[in-house]
Amino acid sequence: MPKFTINSEPIAGFAAERAEAGQRDVKVLTKTKLITSDNPMFHVHMKHISDIFISKTKIPLVLINKLLILLHKDNTADIYINDFNEMVRVKVKESVKAGDAVYQSNISDISSLKFPSIAIKKDDAIVYCLRTNWRFSLHFDFSREIDLEKLENELGELKKDAEFHSLLISAEEEINRITTLNADVFIFTEGKSDWKHLEKAAARLRLQMDLAIWSSDDNRGSGDLLKMCEHYSRIPQHKKFIFIFDRDEESIIKELQKRTKNSNAYQEWGNNVYSFLLPVPPHRNEERDVVSIELFYINEELLTKDKKDRRLFLNNEFNETSGKHISQNLHSLEMNKIKRDKSCVIDNRVFDDKNRNVALSKDDFAEYVLKDEGGFDSFNFENFQTLFNIISEIIKSNGN
Repeated sequence: MPKFTINSEPIAGFAAERAEAGQRDVKVLTKTKLITSDNPMFHVHMKHISDIFISKTKIPLVLINKLLILLHKDNTADIYINDFNEMVRVKVKESVKAGDAVYQSNISDISSLKFPSIAIKKDDAIVYCLRTNWRFSLHFDFSREIDLEKLENELGELKKDAEFHSLLISAEEEINRITTLNADVFIFTEGKSDWKHLEKAAARLRLQMDLAIWSSDDNRGSGDLLKMCEHYSRIPQHKKFIFIFDRDEESIIKELQKRTKNSNAYQEWGNNVYSFLLPVPPHRNEERDVVSIELFYINEELLTKDKKDRRLFLNNEFNETSGKHISQNLHSLEMNKIKRDKSCVIDNRVFDDKNRNVALSKDDFAEYVLKDEGGFDSFNFENFQTLFNIISEIIKSNGN
């Protein structure tokens, strides 16, 4: 949709209290960092914003998923609906170069949001509204004293809150689904494929415990998982909730270690909420700093090819300077992973001499394992027992 420019009034904000006839002293709300559609006042504010601004565009409200309004000093307003560029600054688990693809699994946090093709002046007033699923988030500032860096950070917080709430909705749907099951615990994992390995391993090991595993394909990073621990630990849970973290991010490792008590292999958050880092499996003793769930398989299994001749790769298969495979006519562009001191999995951007990407994605690998695809149906899951031993300890614990 195009940009709309309209004539407006010098709006100062919204009345924060009722003003009786003749009353001259009244509080005015000029700014809010974040208000969501869960709050009744959101609908009050948006009714006025719609009447003053959006109604003049003739765009039906039901078609609006994203909205930016800039009210200028001359009382003209530029209104951007849906089709405008946003750029987010994120924290990543590993360094990237300009032009590199950034994958959801490498994002641990959102720090700021800005509009690269839209100029915002210090004396502008701003309204920004974002729809995520059926929930809306609103930021407005009519103070005419915009600090651009501060604004971008506040919008980053809004974006992060919106995405986290979307993740919670998915989790709540799954929790509601399994409330009738006779499960001992409910398990949350990072990424969108870890649960597939746990589900298959639990079945193959014939565990004497009933586990409900969050089987969602939603992307969630370590930062999201940490916030979920905090969220669910605020109120009593009727089942034990266990959050399992990859061992690949130093800040998360330190945060969980701070919460570890009595030399336990897990952390107790209160109200039946627990967490732990993936344990180092017996055959990976030398790789204590970086462990993802795929490394619970022995290398022979991990490097299995599918019918399209694709497979996962280990970073130590490639030359640290050139990215060339040490024994095959292959080349990887994942230089950050290749240069790691510890073993990790490469699941993208490995090319053969015909420029074909021969890397198998982690999710496809997990699907093959889960569904017993030929060649992936005879893996040994004994190394997963170390992980399930920690879950068993938590089940037997008498935490609160």
